[in-house]
Amino acid sequence: MAKKKKLGIRLEIKGGKADVISPDYWGEIHIMQGDEEVGKVGFTISDEKIYVDDFNVNDGFRQTGYGSIMMDVVKGIARFMQKPVHLYSSAESPPFYKKIGFVSIEDPEMRKRIWIKKGSNPKENDFLWIPECFDGRRKKFRMEI
Repeated sequence: MAKKKKLGIRLEIKGGKADVISPDYWGEIHIMQGDEEVGKVGFTISDEKIYVDDFNVNDGFRQTGYGSIMMDVVKGIARFMQKPVHLYSSAESPPFYKKIGFVSIEDPEMRKRIWIKKGSNPKENDFLWIPECFDGRRKKFRMEI
């Protein structure tokens, strides 16, 4: 019987220093199977949201649950920091994001919950995930898209 390779997750978050121009934090999550990298997600944490700007699961590992695991870590950070998660999806990925709880910014119910800054240009492939801690709050989120 073949020996199973161990699953590993590496999380790195940097930035947020007061002496730099941008107070934002940036982070990466790498998921490993043994010594092989399966995928990674890169994100920025600002005052108003967590923005996922890089998400990749390597060929041969897609549709195996690794992408969901990485996004669960991002959602855990969002819950802890009490911030929504925003991302822009490629054309083929919306079904995946919808399956893991993200909602299109163009969805009428989502539009009731957010206030988009003047000059922002949301697109149909912009998606949000809002932590449960915001359920029942009457205030709208201020978002720069």
